[in-house]
Amino acid sequence: MPEQRPAVVTRINPPGEPLPEGLSAELYDFTPGFVAVPPAAAYLVSVHVGDPIPASCRADGEARDVLQREGDIDVLPPGVPGYWEDEVSARALAVRMPAAFVARAARRLGRVPRRLRIAPRFQLRDPALAHCGLALASEIEAGRPGGAPFAVALSEALALRLVCACAEETPGYRAAVAALSPARMAQLVSYVDARLDEALTLRRLAAVAALSESHFKPAFRNAIGEPAHQWLMRRRVERATAMIRDGLPLAEVAAATGFSHQSHMSRWTRRLLGLAPAEIAGTAARPTARPTRAPAVPPPSA
Repeated sequence: MPEQRPAVVTRINPPGEPLPEGLSAELYDFTPGFVAVPPAAAYLVSVHVGDPIPASCRADGEARDVLQREGDIDVLPPGVPGYWEDEVSARALAVRMPAAFVARAARRLGRVPRRLRIAPRFQLRDPALAHCGLALASEIEAGRPGGAPFAVALSEALALRLVCACAEETPGYRAAVAALSPARMAQLVSYVDARLDEALTLRRLAAVAALSESHFKPAFRNAIGEPAHQWLMRRRVERATAMIRDGLPLAEVAAATGFSHQSHMSRWTRRLLGLAPAEIAGTAARPTARPTRAPAVPPPSA
């Protein structure tokens, strides 16, 4: 198939007060075609807005064909060029954040900016990032009634979540951080399992492990192989699955396992198990019906 022509890019931001600190948040419409983004000094966070579209993406030696859905996020770190090719018209929010702006977000989270790396990402699906980006897009579409302060606040939330979701310690730093000991992990598991119905923040978990939050995160990951928050949600889903299969009401299960509501529980069961709570209940109910025909292989005799 011949390569498409460059897309026609239309900036649809209404006139407004410029944002401080080198920030920019702009909404664009694209005709079918390709867009090449040269390397820049700022992070680029692009959020797809609107109906799903087929697209191709390239950056830093990686190429992917994707179906971009509303809220899907692409990330280009400073100095990395990018290339997108859309088969149909599209709309996207482009937020550009200077490295110093993202570094400040990292420090607010207790992390050391020089030890972090954010790699290019395509079709990142993170509900918190998506909410921040789509809220900023809605603010722009409405003519930015909140002015620069509200746009900056949303950009700060976007930067904080970007660090949480995408920033990784460089290999040298990760290797230098010891993993939690088996005894400390056992203590942490016992603490969590006894309090799954509570709001278990990373700060609380770090305190149980007798570490600062910034040291706890890599130490936990080195011990388990996944971030503490994802592990915690996995424990919640495991407990919820057992309760659902016992026939307990879904609202009761969500409250007992620390989910803020049933939809929150459903999002995580779908993410980790590929099943909605009702489907989990269905899989528990089906085996109770006894087969009407003999099994293909009879059980062994005693």
